[in-house]
Amino acid sequence: MKKNLNQKLIDLIEYYNLTNINILLSEDSIKRNGNKLYPEFGGTKSQELEKLKSKIKNIKNCDLKKNATNLVFSDGNINSKIMIIGEGPGAQEDIEGIPFVGRAGKLLDKMLNAIQLDRSKVYISNVVNYRPPENRKPTEIEIKI
Repeated sequence: MKKNLNQKLIDLIEYYNLTNINILLSEDSIKRNGNKLYPEFGGTKSQELEKLKSKIKNIKNCDLKKNATNLVFSDGNINSKIMIIGEGPGAQEDIEGIPFVGRAGKLLDKMLNAIQLDRSKVYISNVVNYRPPENRKPTEIEIKI
C-alpha cells in the first residue's frame, strides 16, 4: 500500500511538472499571441478583440452565421479578472447583438447583483458568436469553426 501511495505522489508531481504549475497559479493572463500562430494579432487588448471580432464577422464557412441576425461578440469590462462564457446567443441576444440580455441575462444580472457585481465589472461572451437555430446547443463542429 505504501508503494501505491508513493507512486501516486510521483505521478502527481510528474503531472504538475507537465502542466507548468506556474501558469496555473499565476494571476496574469496567458500570452498566446507570442506563439506566432496568429501573427496578425498584436497591440492593445482592445485592438486585438476588435481584430478578432472582425475575423469572426468575415467568416465564410459558418452555417450559424447564415441563420443569425447579428454577431454577438461580448459585453462588459475587457480588463476584468472574471469572464463569463455562455453556450451561444439566444433570440434576444441575436436581435440586440449583446450576450446575456434575454431571460438568462436577467438571471445573470440578478446573480451578479447578489454578489455586488454588475456587467461593468465582468467580461461576458459565448462559445459561439451566432445564434444556433431554435436555441439548440452548438455542435462541436460549430464550436471549432
